[in-house]
Amino acid sequence: AEGARFLVASALYQNFVYPCFFGSPILLAVACWLRPLVWLPLTALWLLFARVLSRPDLRSGMPWEDFAKHDWGIVALRRFLRLRLHVSEELRSRPASQPVVIGIHPHGIASDYRVAY
Repeated sequence: AEGARFLVASALYQNFVYPCFFGSPILLAVACWLRPLVWLPLTALWLLFARVLSRPDLRSGMPWEDFAKHDWGIVALRRFLRLRLHVSEELRSRPASQPVVIGIHPHGIASDYRVAY
C-alpha cells in the first residue's frame, strides 16, 4: 500500500466515493424533488429496508464482515496505518471468566467501529 498508484487510487476513492456516500442524502433529496413519482416510493422502500428490516449492525453486535474485509478503501487505509493491538502478558494470562474492555482510539479508526478483521 505504497507508491504513486496507491496515492492516486486513494485520492480518487477518498475524493469521489466518500463525498457521494456522505452526500447521498442531498443527492436523494434532489432526485425526489426532480422526479417525485419515481424517487419518493424508491426512497421510502430503501428507508424501510435500511432502517428497519436489514440491520446486521444491531444483531448481537454482528459486524459487516464482507464490507470490513473487502472494501478496498478501508483495506488500503488499514494497510497504510498498520495499526496493531499489543496485548501484555498480564492480560494474556488473565482468566477468560474475567472480561476485559478494549478501547480503540480515535473513534474506532480503521476498525469499522468494531474490532477489525
